[in-house]
Amino acid sequence: MNLSRIFCLLILSFFSWHARSSCSICLKNKDKSFRTLRCGHCFHEDCIEKWFENHETCPLCRSKKHHSKRQVNNLLYQSLSSLDDGYDIFYDTKYIIHTLVKNNNLKALKVALNMGFNVNSLNEEFFSPLHIAAILSRTDALALLQQAKGFDPHTKSKKDIQAIHLAAGLGNIKFLQQLLMYGIFDIDEKDAIGRTALYFASYGEHIKMINYLIKTLGASPFELMNSGESLVSLLIQHSKVLSINHLLALEENLLDLLSKKNLQKILRIEGLVQSSKAKVLNKFKNLNF
Repeated sequence: MNLSRIFCLLILSFFSWHARSSCSICLKNKDKSFRTLRCGHCFHEDCIEKWFENHETCPLCRSKKHHSKRQVNNLLYQSLSSLDDGYDIFYDTKYIIHTLVKNNNLKALKVALNMGFNVNSLNEEFFSPLHIAAILSRTDALALLQQAKGFDPHTKSKKDIQAIHLAAGLGNIKFLQQLLMYGIFDIDEKDAIGRTALYFASYGEHIKMINYLIKTLGASPFELMNSGESLVSLLIQHSKVLSINHLLALEENLLDLLSKKNLQKILRIEGLVQSSKAKVLNKFKNLNF
């Protein structure tokens, strides 16, 4: 390779790096207002919006059709109005998918997804459209979301909470079954501090969900949190007596994970059934033997 070719490659590499680190319209460096187009090129929000007032292509590659936010709003409004479904309102495109999932407006949701809106974006509460669907048990909306281009079933909110955690914590068995049908979650998936779907179901004291997770899906109540604490020890801290009674009825060996201090705490929890008390006292007896 001769020197002139090497020099040309270095120049091209520099301009390629510069295009990624600065706005090609105003030539200023990248900052928080940078916007990435579908083609991958980045520009300042104000710069690209002014460009799109007179153009529909990327200033650099010119190979893909784009729209300004105003144009997108108009296109979306026209599409939704044409549905004649009673939703004669103006949507904020930033969270359009969230809004449509929340309202369960399936026809409009299909239109918005076909227009290519980001199906994985997080709103100000750090929830994605999938999280919203899980919270409200929008099974029909889930069916549309999972077909959308670029859909990520493992999108995480704050503390790495996923849709499966929310569905379990709210006792939404039907929604969780649909997640399972699409094969888009792992039953032992943990959040940032090591909590599984079974923890969320137990914390919410949803007995049917607990049974479904353990008996049908094979979730383990012996999983430890990142701190090393067991599921039952955390339930003791929050006095979740219904879940404690039920888990001990299913797995007496869960008591093996508890310290003497936690065993004493269980006995002081109001609402503990006699069978659970007997198991705890028997455990004490064996420890002191």
